[in-house]
Amino acid sequence: MNLMSGLFNNKKAKALQDEVAEFHALKLEIDKARCVVEYTPSGEFLTVNQNWLTALGYQASEMIGRHHFDFITQEERVTSQMQGLWDKLSAGSNDTGQYRFVAKDGQIHWFQGYFSPIPNAKGQIYKVTSYMTDITKDKQKAADFEGQISAISKSQAVVEFSMDGKILNANQNFLDIVGYSANEVVGKFSSMFNDPNTNNAGEAADLWQKLSRGEYQSGQFKHLGKGGKEIWMQASYNPIVDIYGKPVSVVKYATDITQQKTRDNDYLCQIEAIKKAQGVISLGLDGTILEANSIYLNMLGYAEGELVGKHVSIVLDPSYAKSESYSSLWQKLVSGGTDAGQYKRIAKNGKEVWIQASYNPIYDLNGKPVKIVNYTIDITEQRMRALDHAGQIAAINKIQGVVEFDLIGKILAVNDNFAAVTGYSQTEIVGNHHSMFVEPSYRNSQEYKAFWDRLGRGEAEVGQYKRIGKGGKEIWLQASYNAILDMNGKPFKVVKYATDITEQHNAAAALENAVVETQTIIESAKAGDLSSRVPLEGKTGAIAALCDGVNALMDKMTEVIIQVKEA
Repeated sequence: MNLMSGLFNNKKAKALQDEVAEFHALKLEIDKARCVVEYTPSGEFLTVNQNWLTALGYQASEMIGRHHFDFITQEERVTSQMQGLWDKLSAGSNDTGQYRFVAKDGQIHWFQGYFSPIPNAKGQIYKVTSYMTDITKDKQKAADFEGQISAISKSQAVVEFSMDGKILNANQNFLDIVGYSANEVVGKFSSMFNDPNTNNAGEAADLWQKLSRGEYQSGQFKHLGKGGKEIWMQASYNPIVDIYGKPVSVVKYATDITQQKTRDNDYLCQIEAIKKAQGVISLGLDGTILEANSIYLNMLGYAEGELVGKHVSIVLDPSYAKSESYSSLWQKLVSGGTDAGQYKRIAKNGKEVWIQASYNPIYDLNGKPVKIVNYTIDITEQRMRALDHAGQIAAINKIQGVVEFDLIGKILAVNDNFAAVTGYSQTEIVGNHHSMFVEPSYRNSQEYKAFWDRLGRGEAEVGQYKRIGKGGKEIWLQASYNAILDMNGKPFKVVKYATDITEQHNAAAALENAVVETQTIIESAKAGDLSSRVPLEGKTGAIAALCDGVNALMDKMTEVIIQVKEA
């Protein structure tokens, strides 16, 4: 019996020894992995392990014997978590949670763990052991994440969805954009923001299939807000996974780009409208043709493949392409400058084509030119017509007097021919009123006023006009006064084209006077008075010869009559 009892006791002792050994090994492992501290039931430090000391930067001697509260902040001591903590522990109750301690360098450290009261054989609490893990880095990381998320929430619209697309929550930014309250959206499906008139159900289904697989999605999305308001968002859909990597929800971060999208669409429509009306060619900074629209291609007679990839000099006059002027223009453009004007181009068939064009640098997001866009209009026909008109006007300017007036008669410009006819210099004429060339009696007449009223209304005047030159010289002009109209058909100036006919006018007057004098002589002769003769003073040329012939005839008639009487 004693033998059996001894064997039993030995087995029991052995089991107890094994249990103690296991407990000791476990304690060592815990000691290696955790921050372990032993306190008195009232909170004074009894022992601290190396992990604890390393975490807070103290020596054991700096902590043993001091109270737990000596290593927390004043603010922490009065928190609900700390109030009554040691009364609770000394009474045998555990405490679990996250705790803050002040390290030797004054920094706050966070620990996750628990305080465990340890009873003796009599069941009395004789110490309290805490097992803690330093979670300061995790806490800082979490705080950083939380701060970032908070910052994102302040600046962006944020919505959380379940994996079937149901809205779990939405921040105020999102609600403000869509115009709904939280109660109106939470619990509803994301499809409430889809446009029912757009056949995008397949796209939406594809989006949620990808999200359910944990695939991140981003882009620009069109939604409808309250009242059908169209909204565009730059958004990302971010699947949130659990510890097993399985998606459990989706968080959407979005920015309202409706205004930008509207503006971009407006710009795009304007550009497309320009491309429909004008020739457009895009050039690299080295002059390589990147693209050309159909209008530009048709204008020069090329196919797209014949221009794209080639240097722009292919459509330039070779001499101009090699000129210093063109080199300076290109340097100006690649430096970010613009240029506009009329330019000559050479079509595929060698024909000259004139364009009204602008060169416009296109910049990247850093303000650096990346290409040049040239907007062009074919003005070949207009230019040829303008050159023809200019040639005609130049020819007129060579042979006629030309004067420009405003609508009330102020002289704006005058050519050399007109100045020479009047005897004035151009500087003596320009800026004065047309009335400087008319007699005072006519200048103040209603007839003269009516003349300028008609011109001011755009009516033309043509005829022979008596004008007064420098020094009172009488001038006769064959002239036309022509109203020049603006693009709206409204007169804005008057141009006068004039030919000096003073000599012809004076000759005609002299001839008329000679005829009258001759008729008078003839009438006198009919009445029997053969003594009158046509005066020759001031008469020249054919008129003088005519009058002299009439006088000779009268002399001959007189001689014959005298002879008859004497016979």
